[in-house]
Amino acid sequence: MRRRSILLAAGAAVVSQAWKGAAQTSLGTLTWVEAGSLWTRELPDGRAVKIVSGDGLHKPRFSPLGRWLAYRNRDDKLSVVRSDGQFGASLEGTDAVWFPRDDRLAVTRDGDVSVFAPVDGWKPPAVVVKGAGVTV
Repeated sequence: MRRRSILLAAGAAVVSQAWKGAAQTSLGTLTWVEAGSLWTRELPDGRAVKIVSGDGLHKPRFSPLGRWLAYRNRDDKLSVVRSDGQFGASLEGTDAVWFPRDDRLAVTRDGDVSVFAPVDGWKPPAVVVKGAGVTV
């Protein structure tokens, strides 16, 4: 009986260490606007990183792959920035939505939907669908 208890305790210790290691992996990335700046932070214990500054920043949204952030400024102008803050672009349009599993952004402009992608520097649109709309 003692031998079984020792084996169970050893097994529990191994599982506990494995669980602890898994728990230390990232839980995702948080983005928020505070004091005129757009910030990100790796969860659970990463440090806060300022990505971009400006007046009236709002509606930050990560791309599905987490490489880009779309956000709006005080004048509701749409912009995108790489999640490390190293590159950004302004886009013309009203509503915008990320493609479900891709770093492409569908933006409504003048009754059409334009699809922007980082591979072309976000300009010109990769695809334009006439007379369409997006649901945000």
